[in-house]
Amino acid sequence: MSYIKYISITLLIVGLIVMFQFVFVLDHFKPYYLVAPFIASVLIGILLTHLHKKTLKIHALEFEVYTDPLTGLPNRLALNKDIVRMKAQVMYILDISSFSSLNDLYGEQVGDEILKEIASFLKGLTSHSCQVYRYMGDQFAFLSSKQMDEEAHTIQMQNMHAQIEHHLVKVTIGHKEIELYISIVMGAATKNITNSIIEKADMALNFAKREKHSAVLYAKNLKIEAHYEADLAQTELVKNALKYDLIIPVFQPIVKGEEISYECLVRIKSGATLIPPSGFLKAIKKTRYYSELTKVMIRKSFAHFSHKQGVSFSINLSFEDIANSEVNHYLFEMIETYNIGSRLIVELVESESIDNFTMVKAFIHALRAYGARIAIDDFGSGYSNFSYLLEMRPDFIKIDGSIIKEIATCKDSYHLTKLIHDASKSMNIQTIAEFIHSKEVHEKAKELGIDAFQGYFLGEPSL
Repeated sequence: MSYIKYISITLLIVGLIVMFQFVFVLDHFKPYYLVAPFIASVLIGILLTHLHKKTLKIHALEFEVYTDPLTGLPNRLALNKDIVRMKAQVMYILDISSFSSLNDLYGEQVGDEILKEIASFLKGLTSHSCQVYRYMGDQFAFLSSKQMDEEAHTIQMQNMHAQIEHHLVKVTIGHKEIELYISIVMGAATKNITNSIIEKADMALNFAKREKHSAVLYAKNLKIEAHYEADLAQTELVKNALKYDLIIPVFQPIVKGEEISYECLVRIKSGATLIPPSGFLKAIKKTRYYSELTKVMIRKSFAHFSHKQGVSFSINLSFEDIANSEVNHYLFEMIETYNIGSRLIVELVESESIDNFTMVKAFIHALRAYGARIAIDDFGSGYSNFSYLLEMRPDFIKIDGSIIKEIATCKDSYHLTKLIHDASKSMNIQTIAEFIHSKEVHEKAKELGIDAFQGYFLGEPSL
């Protein structure tokens, strides 16, 4: 029972006592002496009951405003308030890697259940000095009021990271039980830094993602702000390039005997300079400008080669592009508009390992219905491996330049190239050697039986 109810009852009792005093004690009693105290106490009681109900509504509204409806955890608004209330010493943000792929694979209902299960587990990691929040989307945050030095905070974050990644997530949908481990990236900032602790923790998280670290604590010597400002400048560059039509495709020849096809490569025009993708692509990878840039390149490449009778051309798509329904649909729209699908080669460039081969194979099957062909780009680097060949059965693999460029001087590079070529040949997959930068490298690649060649020795990218 709330304090307001106690006050109401007390006032009512006081009113009754006063009333009976008038009846039995005072000899000059008059009838209105009996009614007045009683009415006053009843009115006060009604007023306080109304205030009580209003207070309950306010508390319910506050709970709704400051609580995430899916997980039941405090939300970002609550975090903003608690930073001051708790005198927070450190903030950790954790991001679930490739959560969108989980949603695509299992569906949003399972995705929501995964988030709820993770939220429950994270809540179990908290203490009286630590609170967990649903930060946004697939991100959670912790605030801790415990005072420690930066080294101790780093160790705590690493321990937390390990605990979360070793936790087996179990969700049940109907009669189906799904078990999986999640990967996360963490960023953190302490109160010792200037400006907003949230802003710095966000910067640390983005830095960790970009540099492929598992966890990063914000520190000035990391020059995170310099990277952040560079990213902002590069994002602004792309934004203006899209606005003023400064996205320029250039074309580098791929030589196979007398036959020449071309790879379409993106550039941004800045005065008399053409800026290569190394100057902007990484910065926009997680922004909406990335898909817009991809669509412009698709459209301009198709338009260019629609006038080049019989010439094949290749465009680069990442697995993220394939998963993006807007980009995916736009590509097939261009294929149907220009009717040159039989001359198209799609080079698959992976920045992360593939979680959903079913989706990728469906995309490849749809492309081949138009006569298009598939190449795996940069084979031998990053995540690409022979299992990709078995799953996707590409028409070409492009052996990564980091291997090819050394084949004239390094026996290991030569033998690795031979291994890749021989395995591909046995599967009826043609090979393309990238980074042919000298006559010696070109001769060695031909000696190995490579099918086609690309590099500055044979032709630079040009308009």
